[in-house]
Amino acid sequence: MSKPVLEYFNIKARNAVPMIALTYAGVDYDFKVVDSDWAAIKPTCPFGQVPVLRDGDTVVSQTLAIAEYVAFKFAKNLLGETPQDFASSAALLQLSEEIFVGMVKSHYHPADKTAAWNQYFDTTLPGIFKNLEKLMNADNKFTNAVTLGELAVFAVLSVAKDLQGDILDNFTKMSAWFNNLANDEKVKKFTAALAGCRSYFKRTSYEIQFGYWDIRGLASSFRLFFQYMGIKFTDNQYSCVKKEDGSWDRSAWADVAKPPLKAREPLMNLPYLVDGDNVVTQTNAIWSYLGRTYNMYGDDETTRSRVDMILCQTMDLRNSFVSICYGSKENLEKQRPTYGAQTAGPHLAKFEATLGKWGTNFIASNNVTIADFHTWDMLDQHTQLLGKDYLQEYPLLKAYYDRVGNLPATVAYKQTAAYKLPLNNKSASFGATPP
Repeated sequence: MSKPVLEYFNIKARNAVPMIALTYAGVDYDFKVVDSDWAAIKPTCPFGQVPVLRDGDTVVSQTLAIAEYVAFKFAKNLLGETPQDFASSAALLQLSEEIFVGMVKSHYHPADKTAAWNQYFDTTLPGIFKNLEKLMNADNKFTNAVTLGELAVFAVLSVAKDLQGDILDNFTKMSAWFNNLANDEKVKKFTAALAGCRSYFKRTSYEIQFGYWDIRGLASSFRLFFQYMGIKFTDNQYSCVKKEDGSWDRSAWADVAKPPLKAREPLMNLPYLVDGDNVVTQTNAIWSYLGRTYNMYGDDETTRSRVDMILCQTMDLRNSFVSICYGSKENLEKQRPTYGAQTAGPHLAKFEATLGKWGTNFIASNNVTIADFHTWDMLDQHTQLLGKDYLQEYPLLKAYYDRVGNLPATVAYKQTAAYKLPLNNKSASFGATPP
């Protein structure tokens, strides 16, 4: 018999309650990340939403409905051993939804996101905790046995504690209850599983600042990443202007924008990323930061090592690409006929071999990681130099390129003005003008 499958995005949000219900009930289930296949999966979901639980021929949607289905089928004791326990569990289950909706409203507040979050953590949650403590017995429990309702409250508070870890510090009974439940072996399994999902909610209202030249270059893959993740960011683009003597004026970056950024980070260069107090420069350092921050680095050390290797290999391919693009026009015409086979070819062959050896859908994993954005974008930039059919000799790599290219985020990115920028700066012999 097939395992139940819980489908959701790879984030900590509405999946938390179904996950803790399944784990605590002892259900052996699979968690299917729908990020890459959402366009295909959405029509199969009741109401066109996730989470969805597929259990044989039964398809259950809506967070609380999934949790109750799991308890009813696999662990009825979680619904309560007495009518009073049942009522307590039902009330707590509903409260868990209210706590979660409060986070959603704060996250999407149209006017002042920071103020909304402060109100939520300083006033709304403390009020809820005070009322909850009134319902507890002398042993800091809601009922004698664990119920679905309190598991749901624990799950959503686990998400909230990612944003403010001390939310229970002023509530002795609630803190004791949370810590006691956190030490339950079944709950530990849930906590470990949830940790594999990236954080979604953010308290700050600032946008990430990203900076590069007004070209695709190294920036294009980051712009695609932000599109894929739905991250709002400011795309600071700097122009290189040709002067009358034939030299290049880069003062918009070097003399104007760079000095204040360099004061914050002495290693400042392009590209750069400013995320609140964090200032990061150098391409792979930014990728590492984004991978850690958004849990897009892979789920284990093997995958993370693969991601690192692919990022380095992709940079090697880019360096070869830059060498021919920024060399003399004479050198470009001389090397272009053999570039695909002799220069790019060894890199492409390595990618082909890794896809065959690792047997993954994406470049380093069966799920999208940070490595996919730079790799796909470099393959895509090469189509302008080598033509759209240059990957025909590499069937696995060609299938990979098409797979990433057909992701909804990639399709949307191709329609943006940023995607239609020149590949390279104005001083380049190739790719200096829009395609």
